[in-house]
Amino acid sequence: MAFCGASVADPKHRRCSVPAPAGLEVRLAMHSLQPRFCNRGWPELHVRVNVNTGRVSVSSRRSEIHVAHAVMDDAAES
Repeated sequence: MAFCGASVADPKHRRCSVPAPAGLEVRLAMHSLQPRFCNRGWPELHVRVNVNTGRVSVSSRRSEIHVAHAVMDDAAES
């Protein structure tokens, strides 16, 4: 998952979200990996790429070596 605009309001936040080619590249990469997964007996993977905009709640946990973010939203509000 990727998110942008956390802690800084950006009126153009939709433009900095996932560019259309990036979503296509993810799907093409997964399609090319499927034969390798099949040859290893691994299950087929399915990937969806979605862009959701709207208000979210972001929390961060930090240590000396790691930062973890959690993002929650109400899709009905977006």
